[in-house]
Amino acid sequence: MHNVSCFYHPESAAIGACDRCGQPICATCSNITLNYFTRVSQRLCRVCLAKSDAKIIAIIIGIFVPFVLIASIGWVFFVISLIVGWMYLVAVPVISTLGAIHYYRGKIRKIDSTVT
Repeated sequence: MHNVSCFYHPESAAIGACDRCGQPICATCSNITLNYFTRVSQRLCRVCLAKSDAKIIAIIIGIFVPFVLIASIGWVFFVISLIVGWMYLVAVPVISTLGAIHYYRGKIRKIDSTVT
């Protein structure tokens, strides 16, 4: 790349082009990275490298963070289910008993009122 200047540093001579966008880049701007999926090294400019990093962070945020949050608060649901389960085991018989007593007293009052 003779007589070609860097896209980001016009005063510097370009040593190559970005493999992603094709812009000429100097030694300062050149970043050699290894593509994780294809196992091919790439020379990227700083903008394409930042976009690549942003994509990786977006993947991490989109996949791993929700998984970690769900896994970390899973125990809360387990504890709540235990508490709600015990409350259900206690509350249902108590409420049923109170309902039965209320019904029984109402019937007794009705019978007493008709007898007298």
